Amino acid sequence: VNYSMIPPSLDHVVITTKIAALDRVRLTLSYRMECHDQLVCEGTSEHCFTNQDGKLLRLNRDLPDFYQALQEASQVK
Repeated sequence: VNYSMIPPSLDHVVITTKIAALDRVRLTLSYRMECHDQLVCEGTSEHCFTNQDGKLLRLNRDLPDFYQALQEASQVK
């Protein structure tokens, strides 16, 4: 997370989330927080998906509809 400023007030905060990267086992999200059109902070997080036994899921094989939806969402500009 990179902080650019401390907002004077949090009465109007906009947080934008985008899919930054996607592969078969990992989803990377990027975040941007703005207050009154000024950048407050931005950062990224990486996520994986597991089954109930804690084993990694391959999104394209194990959750194909979800994987396709993520692929489509990542291409929206």
